[in-house]
Amino acid sequence: GFASGDRELAGLLGATGKPIVLAVNKMDDRRARDLALEFYETGIEPVVEIAAEHGQAVNDLLDAVVERVRHAAAAAPSGPAVEDEISVAIVGRPNVGKSSLVNRLVREERVIVSDIRGTARDAIDTVLRWHGLVFRLIDTAGIRRPGRVARSGQGEEIRVVVARGAIGGARGAG
Repeated sequence: GFASGDRELAGLLGATGKPIVLAVNKMDDRRARDLALEFYETGIEPVVEIAAEHGQAVNDLLDAVVERVRHAAAAAPSGPAVEDEISVAIVGRPNVGKSSLVNRLVREERVIVSDIRGTARDAIDTVLRWHGLVFRLIDTAGIRRPGRVARSGQGEEIRVVVARGAIGGARGAG
């Protein structure tokens, strides 16, 4: 479901001015589906409901990403239509399925998936080719609320800085 840190993260992402697609994972759980409407309140469009572990709606997510990138490229005042490689930051709270999503997208076990918090400590890059485009997927460590990060120590603070750097480095087209 929606947590207080999700609103802050949505605001942070919206302020970048970059194309955003909001994927709501683990939608194979009935309880999660009941809470999904909260994600539409972020103002981020599109919202794509997926179940990465089972591959449900993952193709819809990829299609939404491609559409956003192509739209951003067409709206760019000048420059190439689409850059050679498009960086995509996979961002969210810990244990929401970011690594499962990356594995499903590339159709192999590229990154470690675990129920144990803190397993992902570094951003991991993986290349994906889809519809003639090349994406660099950046699987970031989970970002918790600032108060919890501050109490957990310098290690987690550094992971959050790296994740924010991945957001800043992610680029659509143009």
